Amino acid sequence: MKLVRPNPASEHARGEVLRPQDRAWLRQQGVGPAGYFGRLGTFGLPMRDVVVFRRGRRFDFARHCRGEEIERRKVLTFLAHDELGAPIDVVAWDTANDTVACWLGLVGLLGLDFPCPGIAGDPLVVFPDPLAWLKADRRGVVIVRPSLARQHLLEADAIRAADIAHAGAVESLLLRGLLPRITVPASSVRRAA
Repeated sequence: MKLVRPNPASEHARGEVLRPQDRAWLRQQGVGPAGYFGRLGTFGLPMRDVVVFRRGRRFDFARHCRGEEIERRKVLTFLAHDELGAPIDVVAWDTANDTVACWLGLVGLLGLDFPCPGIAGDPLVVFPDPLAWLKADRRGVVIVRPSLARQHLLEADAIRAADIAHAGAVESLLLRGLLPRITVPASSVRRAA
């Protein structure tokens, strides 16, 4: 039996295109056309889909969940890319409760393929949520999975957050104990005493 590797681009494309009322809602929130259509074809379009949120900021597409008693959520999805532009995962955003999750668990930052329009040395713009990111025409990133985002954030020369509270949350992510717990055998503790 041959294992089929999930294809984020084709799975994302199975969603529905945004309806006029979806685009109207985004415009009411302050998102311009470049936020949801992209600029000069540089971004993929967000899609509508139905998902089931799981632990660890992950989700499954509801179309893959058969016979389960689960809560299905209508979301907007984005195709996430790596730094070189290759599609690596799908990110779901539940606009009702601002939940963000990824399908395969491979993406830490949404927008990594086009993090900001500046030059080297400019701060990496980190947005607190997808709505703020879309309002800024996707010029920056959104944290999806903190454990994976941390590596990219530590490589940035500088980071620009939305406000003081958001800066504190990003700093906490960078400083908090994402390192593995270190243990020693009980016998070595007795010998040291």
